[in-house]
Amino acid sequence: MATRSSYRVIERFTNRLGSLIEKELVLVYVHNDGYPAGHPCEIADWLGSKDLDWNGPGCIAAQLASRLKTRSGGTYIESLDSRGYLDEDYCYDIVVEGPKITFKAYEVPYVDEGEKPEFKEIYSGSPKGFCKKHSHE
Repeated sequence: MATRSSYRVIERFTNRLGSLIEKELVLVYVHNDGYPAGHPCEIADWLGSKDLDWNGPGCIAAQLASRLKTRSGGTYIESLDSRGYLDEDYCYDIVVEGPKITFKAYEVPYVDEGEKPEFKEIYSGSPKGFCKKHSHE
């Protein structure tokens, strides 16, 4: 059975008027191995790496899709409003605020068609912290 997941990249910044703005940039759906110790741990490890070379949130979004899309099928770019409606078991957020990256993980309990999905936060913090918590599961 597949463990479905999705990743959302979010740019967070303060505008000139002092308001906090969050822009959702991309939603990447992955059909298999989305449990925390699967590819999410690998992605968090990559995000926390000193070797990560990026130039803003859009660059991270493009690299994320590239890292996850290794063959035909299995990984797709979806509309942002479909998050939670793709039968995901887990959803992950990559929040980029200046040089800081926060990794968030949510369990998504199954809901019947037409019901609004609920997201149960299971982690929010550094990418490295996520790896430490979930790499041995």
